[in-house]
Amino acid sequence: MDRRTCLIGLGGVGTAALAGCLGGDSGDNDEDPDPGFVLVEHDFNRSENNNSPEFTATVENNTDTDHNIDVELEVNSDGSLVDDASFEVTVRPGETGNGDALLTDLENPGNVTGYLIRLSDGPFPDLRVEREFSGDEFRSKINT
Repeated sequence: MDRRTCLIGLGGVGTAALAGCLGGDSGDNDEDPDPGFVLVEHDFNRSENNNSPEFTATVENNTDTDHNIDVELEVNSDGSLVDDASFEVTVRPGETGNGDALLTDLENPGNVTGYLIRLSDGPFPDLRVEREFSGDEFRSKINT
């Protein structure tokens, strides 16, 4: 092997190694980064004397500062918003908080095709989590 072929080969290996180190693709880029807020659990309760179901949720703050977490619920039927509810809870770092709100416009839980729960803190738009659920899950939670 002559000197030129050897240097070209070594240069190519060095370039490939350097490109691998500088590249941002670690194989984990398909996953969303953890924004710091977690929906721990949620439920819907219907009291005997009140027709409006109550939405309850527990959230966790995995950041290193206090946050006023807005918990928003949107209930949909065939792509249209049929009811919504929200509450705000202040949660210290590493702790959980909970709250509740009434669904006042929901007429027929059987027509719900899905719902969305959004966690956010207004001044920090990068700390936003959305989770979607099916209408079947809504009905199973409200009837238990």
